[in-house]
Amino acid sequence: MRYVLLVLLAAVAALYFTIGIRIGILDISDVYLFNANGTSTFNYRTFDTDQHIRLLGVCDVKSGEVTLRFLDPNNQQVAGQTCATRGKYSLDLTGGGATGIYTLEVQYKKFTGHLNLDENRFGAH
Repeated sequence: MRYVLLVLLAAVAALYFTIGIRIGILDISDVYLFNANGTSTFNYRTFDTDQHIRLLGVCDVKSGEVTLRFLDPNNQQVAGQTCATRGKYSLDLTGGGATGIYTLEVQYKKFTGHLNLDENRFGAH
């Protein structure tokens, strides 16, 4: 049993010092991250030119940095924010006006903290 516990602790330490530990799914629930590195992408589809997507949320930084970029179907940035210093940030990323797939790109750099986003749609349904 001791060996199993040691292997488990070694695995958690390896995750922490390489890609970090992520608990939760950004689109669905609150996400708690510990020393997270790398990039995550999330896609949102619009079917009407009058439809807009608004991502509202909170970024609570303990250490590190997280950058959010919201890209339109032509891969042009329409909104973005960086949470870099200790503190709590409000997030408000809005895009729309063109049909297609909008992409949220989240880049983590040794980020420890809490991230929460809620998707809201307005315009044509």
